[in-house]
Amino acid sequence: MASPILSALFPGAEPLAFRCQLNGKVFCTQWTRYLGETAGIHSFELLLEVDPSVLGSGGELVRARSRLDCDATLQPLRYNSETAGAVVLVSFAADSIQVTLPNGTQRSFPRDGAEWVMETYMIGLDALLYASAMAQGRLAAKALFKIFFVNQLMVTPYKAKPAELPAEPGVSWFKTSFDEEVQLDQQGVMRLVRNPKYGIDTILVRPAPPLPSWQGEMLMKRVKLARYTRPADARFASQDVVIPASEVAIGATLTVPPSAGPHPAVLFLPGSGLLDRNGLTGEVDLGSHEIVDHLSSSGFVGLRFDKRGAGTTPRGPDPERATSLEAIIDDATAALAFLRARPDVDPKRVFLVGHSEGATVALVLAGQRHAEVAGIVLLGSRGRGMDEVSLAQAEATARHKGQSEEQIQAQLADMRRFFDLVKAGGEWKADQIPDALYLGARSVPWLRDHFRYPVEQLITQIKCPVAIFHGESDFQVPIVQAAELAERARTAKVAVTFKALPALDHLFKPVEGESTAASYFTDRRVDAGFLADLTSWLKAQSAS
Repeated sequence: MASPILSALFPGAEPLAFRCQLNGKVFCTQWTRYLGETAGIHSFELLLEVDPSVLGSGGELVRARSRLDCDATLQPLRYNSETAGAVVLVSFAADSIQVTLPNGTQRSFPRDGAEWVMETYMIGLDALLYASAMAQGRLAAKALFKIFFVNQLMVTPYKAKPAELPAEPGVSWFKTSFDEEVQLDQQGVMRLVRNPKYGIDTILVRPAPPLPSWQGEMLMKRVKLARYTRPADARFASQDVVIPASEVAIGATLTVPPSAGPHPAVLFLPGSGLLDRNGLTGEVDLGSHEIVDHLSSSGFVGLRFDKRGAGTTPRGPDPERATSLEAIIDDATAALAFLRARPDVDPKRVFLVGHSEGATVALVLAGQRHAEVAGIVLLGSRGRGMDEVSLAQAEATARHKGQSEEQIQAQLADMRRFFDLVKAGGEWKADQIPDALYLGARSVPWLRDHFRYPVEQLITQIKCPVAIFHGESDFQVPIVQAAELAERARTAKVAVTFKALPALDHLFKPVEGESTAASYFTDRRVDAGFLADLTSWLKAQSAS
């Protein structure tokens, strides 16, 4: 079966190449090479370059490479994916799919009838699927495929049906359950994929552009990785410690002033994502180490820790639980107990400083968990439900990318539908959730955790003083939400201080003009004025 398909896709051994455009601007080029057949196994190499700036982000050009091995009927046997030196290995058995993650963790998933594999922007995989389906006559009517998506590590349905769209003779159109419009020629070669809702067009390029110069490199690493450097003028001693907890041993760093204790202390609670103790993730430096270092130079013991799966903290026995808000709250509780038990810490003067998601954690600890703390600081905190925050972020990002009003509203409608399904609380099953939304299954437990902890109610339960700091240029959480949170605190007779900081973003770093995700990749420092305000508030509360 493979020979006619491969001849059509790779005429004269030419690579299969596609370019992706966002509203007419190219952001991605992907090449697929047929490596040949050995002992009945067909092998393909896929190369990818993505320009994140077109997608509204920042950082270096993203390079990725993968290899697919198939049997004679083009059923997948193995798929290896490499991005920035991180390798994911996928093996297909009769009833299961075995995955080895970049950190060496091995996981097994039911195959559940999965007949193909896909990965974001590896368009050649889609082209191979469609060419094979065309050769088998499966596209004459509505076709159902089961796909293992590498990015989400899950099997999901994927449907395609013939569509009546304007086309030249010999061309067929199909609509998919992922809102795509796919154009094939008579041989089943994918020529065009459109997603009008997102303004993305994927176009076959023939002749193929030259293969990228890095194609032969054995390992692709980011040239720039964010790194922590101890301040030259630091007035504290640093000590790496391990915090015992019920599920994992938490890697952390203590920063201790040189003067005799016991000292007031601060536990820093980080935002969402795979963050190490310094607030570093890939190329991005969130700057949280600057906050803790400054406070320790000002007389506070500081404790900051690696989240599960980052730094030296393992993901734990349950990979699904590792990113849950409940696990994060449990780890923060263990860290607080560790800090309070230190002989150089005054247990009556321990403060929580929570950034973004960490602000929610601080509210839970000080409110529902009744932690004994002298005060909490909320940095970049949401003031409404996570659904409203996510919708605001999505709209801001889409407008920055120059998407049309029609596209933006269509995307927001999908998000609202997704959140409604999450809030409904039912089991997340493939036959009950639209295919495109079903792919969000991995985020469902995390979202439901957040819905269980409404910050607008949590703030009213706080008995200790609260400070709310918020950048006026924060695009992730509009400052109006912080103002609403402060007003709820005042109404509930909570001792609250609210300060809006002009021209600072979600990271409390200065930004000129519009704040976007791209600015997170620029070399900027946490604002000195904000650090002074934060330190003054903590010192005043510590003294009282």
